[in-house]
Amino acid sequence: MSWRHPSDTTLERWSTGGPSRRAARHAQHCPLCLERLEQITDLEPRIRAELEADTMPRPSLEAALWDRLESRIAEREAISVFTELMDVGPATSRLLLEGTVDEGRDDE
Repeated sequence: MSWRHPSDTTLERWSTGGPSRRAARHAQHCPLCLERLEQITDLEPRIRAELEADTMPRPSLEAALWDRLESRIAEREAISVFTELMDVGPATSRLLLEGTVDEGRDDE
């Protein structure tokens, strides 16, 4: 019984998980399958490299994100200082009013 040439999908599975004994015997004696298997295993790293190049963020992205983050932190700090300054007047009024109320009390 002769062995048919495996599909590329089957060859891919063999390259990652290893072929069955029967398939390995066929691949050892079939130059066509050996060549195709080499092409597939060589193609995988190239495809991975191309995908990484297409999906990786540009190098300046990290710097841009940090700059934006630092800018937002500085803005929040400025707003926080402004908010605290806005509370100085009411806080001073409360202290002055509490001081006059406390002066009128005889707790002794």
